[in-house]
Amino acid sequence: MEISTTGLEGIGIFQDDIIVAGKTVEEHNNRLKKLLNVLSEVGLRVKQNKCSFLKNSIEYLGHKIDEHGLHKLTKHINAIQSALVPENKTIAADILKPLYSLLRQEKK
Repeated sequence: MEISTTGLEGIGIFQDDIIVAGKTVEEHNNRLKKLLNVLSEVGLRVKQNKCSFLKNSIEYLGHKIDEHGLHKLTKHINAIQSALVPENKTIAADILKPLYSLLRQEKK
């Protein structure tokens, strides 16, 4: 199901993850109310135990978001930097095979 975010500023939706942003608590709460109304109109509900409200920073889609903007998470950067370098073509091919298969599927 796709939810229209037309008229919903400060809302980010990716699959089943939703974030609501605002510069003030009042702005955040107004945006949250609008979002909850839209979800209710299409028959969707949220589980309160899976929600977090009024956070100063969050991790979302591999990034940290706070009042200063969007930041890369160092744990992801470190994982890439510490990845082993293939020692020969065979090992490199084994590593790249899933990516190659994925790209071929997208062309079809």
